[in-house]
Amino acid sequence: MTPLRWTPALLAAGLALLPTAASAQSEPGQGSLGGTLGVPFLFATQEMRAGQQPRLMAKAHFQYVFTPTMRLSMRAGWGWHHFAGDEPAPYPYPSDNTTQSADVYDSTRVDQLTTWVPVTAALVHTGSLRGSDSWKWFGGAGLGLYWFNIMNDRRTIKDPVTLKALSNVSPGINGELGVEYFLPANKNVSFEWTGTMHYLFESNGGKYPSGFSGRHGFFDLSFGVNVYFGTGSAKPSPAAAPAETPPKPPAEEKSEVGAPVAPPPTP
Repeated sequence: MTPLRWTPALLAAGLALLPTAASAQSEPGQGSLGGTLGVPFLFATQEMRAGQQPRLMAKAHFQYVFTPTMRLSMRAGWGWHHFAGDEPAPYPYPSDNTTQSADVYDSTRVDQLTTWVPVTAALVHTGSLRGSDSWKWFGGAGLGLYWFNIMNDRRTIKDPVTLKALSNVSPGINGELGVEYFLPANKNVSFEWTGTMHYLFESNGGKYPSGFSGRHGFFDLSFGVNVYFGTGSAKPSPAAAPAETPPKPPAEEKSEVGAPVAPPPTP
């Protein structure tokens, strides 16, 4: 079994081991904006991952809180991989060496670069971590759209048989699991540590028969910051009713000239 096929089982096991207590840090109706920076690792076909040297994966992150334990997590990012210089290429790549008149080809991956653009949405379940008010765990799964581009000397490679560019968009699924820490001094700011797995549906066997076909996937480990905004669904406490003012005593009756009226004589 390849590592890519372990993904659903690992995510299910991780979610099953986590507590189910709700966190009190975010309220329904709130949103958050943030970003993460991490490192991606390829779990794909041999042609795609051989000799990989992971670089960086940067993502923008938006969340919307439905309930204290359920939220929507949307991420969009860009990342890339370099490859070992002595790793053989699946087939010779045209080189950008302009110092020679004849066509020049690279037989290794010394100048190969693979870029990724993931756009994902996941339904995420959250809960407090061991009853803490500052730490929470989160985990969930969803759908995504992925664009990848394979280049040599910063030019997109073409399959030598079909002449199709190795640049493609594929739907896929994703899962994320991590922890979040809310600052005690400002509960609207949090740090997150996240592991995310991505699996692409397209195999592209007909487009790329010479190599790089098959269902690809990658895993990234990231660290980031979130800033929460909005008042949520919390209702303000009702204002206290004003204290009743005691009634004033009746005013003393006065005559036309302003003098007090004498009481009637007693019989």
